[in-house]
Amino acid sequence: MTADNITKACQRLQLHNDTDGSYSFISNEGKKHSSLYLTSLAFGAMISPMMPFRDNVTLNRTLNWILSHQQEDGSFDDNGPCFHYRFCSGEFRRESLTAIILYSLTLNWSSDHVPEFIRYHLYYKQNNPIICA
Repeated sequence: MTADNITKACQRLQLHNDTDGSYSFISNEGKKHSSLYLTSLAFGAMISPMMPFRDNVTLNRTLNWILSHQQEDGSFDDNGPCFHYRFCSGEFRRESLTAIILYSLTLNWSSDHVPEFIRYHLYYKQNNPIICA
């Protein structure tokens, strides 16, 4: 029962996945906007040990999209429309967005369920994004 619910939730989540790896929301005006905040939360859910299956292609695309928003100083910034005011871009809000992204990227590292290519990309690659942030 629980595995079925998780599978259904994952399938619904994929309805909001764009081909570039980002996850979107629909604004009040009916426009679809990619969101770094939502994409990082979706990524955290997809690498959860509770997830009954993994789509490594989607994980890789999503991770690359998230990391493409990392700034020179290590923080993350989203120039798109704001989904939640606390996690918008800007001088005083980038820290909150960076914190939630790092949390989503590292939440399940204590488990053996995280694919090795993700571990390598985040921790062992030169200029790894976790240390930079």
